[in-house]
Amino acid sequence: MDTENKLAIVIPAYKHQFLSQALQSIANQTCKRFTLYIGDDASPHDLKTIVEPYKSEIYIVYNRFENNLGAISLTRQWDRCIKLSRNEEYIWLFSDDDRMPSDAVERFYQYIGLHPECEVFRFNLQLIDETNNTIREASNHPGLESSVDFIKRRLSFSTLSAACEYIFLREAYLKSGGFVEFPLAWCSDDATWSLLALGHGIVTIKGKPVLMRMSNGMNISSDNSMNKTKFNAVLLFIAWIQEKFKTEITDDLFYRYLQSQLNYLSLPFFQRISFFQHLSRICSLSSTISLIMNKSKYYKFNKWYNQQLKNA
Repeated sequence: MDTENKLAIVIPAYKHQFLSQALQSIANQTCKRFTLYIGDDASPHDLKTIVEPYKSEIYIVYNRFENNLGAISLTRQWDRCIKLSRNEEYIWLFSDDDRMPSDAVERFYQYIGLHPECEVFRFNLQLIDETNNTIREASNHPGLESSVDFIKRRLSFSTLSAACEYIFLREAYLKSGGFVEFPLAWCSDDATWSLLALGHGIVTIKGKPVLMRMSNGMNISSDNSMNKTKFNAVLLFIAWIQEKFKTEITDDLFYRYLQSQLNYLSLPFFQRISFFQHLSRICSLSSTISLIMNKSKYYKFNKWYNQQLKNA
């Protein structure tokens, strides 16, 4: 029986409110073939005191960084936390406020035995609130999904996806140069998974889902004050997709995605700053955004955009 530790669970830590719940969910694992690495991003909270009791239950490597990097570049903070890990074959980038089911690691080992050729694995995802009540029921990902199909489902808002549900092969991650960087790491995880999975797709680990916490402004997803920056990241993500996947994604899907993002982020700053000025910045980086170059779609979107301003 193979007892080798092939998994590094990595938590880029900053928040303290739910860290104990995250750690307890890891300590509850039925399979302990992993090392937990915690990278304290110069948090103003005493995270070490929260971590200390769990060292008797699981093997933990805790490191407090002297400078706060996450406020500058969240993806670079992820990358430096991963560098804390040793030579484990697979990496699970987890969160300081989410929870994993008790058999997650056990199921992971079962699935890498079934799919040794694959670079990216994921669990289904369920959203919870501050009191652990369900906000949105678990996703039901396909058993195996290509990078292109994954991107299409993300652009059409037909699936949930978050960094905490993915486990990836270290070798593929290193070859890719680390996480794709966008502001606030918004869409960075989606871009990175699609890049790592180009060869063999994304394998879904069936069973109980990972629980992602939406905690009313305590994380980037629920913090509406950052919506302007998030939308800039969306535009960079579109440019990135156009470059990587070229003609495999249709203009209509990009158009619908932009509309959905505008509705989702509810950006008041559009009343002061022209949306198309932001698009022109991205055009200078990538001339492949055919949506903007297509005059009929440009007119259609501009008409829709102006109507949104009137209704705001």
